[in-house]
Amino acid sequence: MIRSAVLRAAVVILLAAPCALGAQEKKEEPNLRKIADDTKFQNALTFISLKKYDRALVELAEYLEVFVNGSHRREAYARTGDIHFERFDYRLAIRAYRTLSEEFSGSPEGIEALYRIGLCYRKMGRTAKALALFKRIIAEHPDSDAALQAKNQLDILDIIEKDNASAKNEESAVKKP
Repeated sequence: MIRSAVLRAAVVILLAAPCALGAQEKKEEPNLRKIADDTKFQNALTFISLKKYDRALVELAEYLEVFVNGSHRREAYARTGDIHFERFDYRLAIRAYRTLSEEFSGSPEGIEALYRIGLCYRKMGRTAKALALFKRIIAEHPDSDAALQAKNQLDILDIIEKDNASAKNEESAVKKP
C-alpha cells in the first residue's frame, strides 16, 4: 500500500516535471520582435556613424514602416529630421519633425520637434511662421527645454529686426541730401 502510494507520487512528479520545465523554457526564449526592432534601428545608427546618410535614411524609413510600435520610433524620426536639416533640406526635415510632434505630442521629444520645425522655418526665411511656432511652444509648454530655446530664438529674431530697422534708417539718412 505504501509502496503503491510512493510509486503514484513518483509518477505524478515525473509527469509534472516536464511541464514545469517547458514553462520555464518559454520565459527564457528571446523576444525575436524586440531583437529585430533593436537590430534594424542599430543598422541605421551604424550608417549614421559611418556618415553614410543616404543608406541611414533608407534604414530609418524601413524601420518606421515595419516597426509601427517600435521602441525607437521617436529617435528614428528625430534622426531622420536631423539628417535632412544638416543637408539644408528643410522641407523634408519639417515633415519628419512634424510626424514626430504629432505622434508623440506632449512628450519632450514631440515638443523639441516643434522647436526644430521653427528653426527650419527660420532657415527658410519664413520668419512669421517661426515666430508663431516659438510663441506657441512658450505658451503651451512654458517649463520645457524647448520653451527656453524658443525664447532665445525670439530674442535673436528681435535683435535682427532691430538691426535691420537701424540699417534702413541709416540708409534713408544717407540718401537725403
